[in-house]
Amino acid sequence: SAEGRTRRPQDDDSARDAGRGGGGKPVLVQTARDREIRELLRNAERYRYGVSGSKVDYKGALEAYSAASQLGSFQATALLGELYKHGLGVKRDLAKAVSLFKESADAGDPTGQRNLGVLYATGVGVKEDQALALLHYHFASVGGDHMAQLAMGYRHMHGINVPKNCQAAVAFYKPAVDAVAHDVQQF
Repeated sequence: SAEGRTRRPQDDDSARDAGRGGGGKPVLVQTARDREIRELLRNAERYRYGVSGSKVDYKGALEAYSAASQLGSFQATALLGELYKHGLGVKRDLAKAVSLFKESADAGDPTGQRNLGVLYATGVGVKEDQALALLHYHFASVGGDHMAQLAMGYRHMHGINVPKNCQAAVAFYKPAVDAVAHDVQQF
């Protein structure tokens, strides 16, 4: 989702039941907090990439990601980790980046999973471990992270820590390609 995975209290029956439609099926109930997180993430992206007429402002991105993370967005936590990993708007701190990626990934966030996959694949900030890289890329792919899907497709196409399998490669590549095709059609 746009606002990323968020921490939610699971012991409050009234809050849980409020998100149920007829027949007990879950429905999306957008809270004010969810809207605030989504707006913070939008602002962070504008600052980080200088889109929508904004100038690149890494410190602004850092503040927005931090605020969204504090509100419970694990996606924001992972994106904050990317700023620390690359030293954008903050002094480069790989240990902090790894910690933020692990927090996000442990909560099931695909962005955190993919970032850990990259680190384990390259040995940056952690000991290189291709099995852990594959594990994190796989879970990020299943979670819908298109960059991880491309990484998994590449690994299957070239037999990197997996059996070479073109059909599996296509299965990983296709959702990412479809997403790009959809985005291009929006122009």
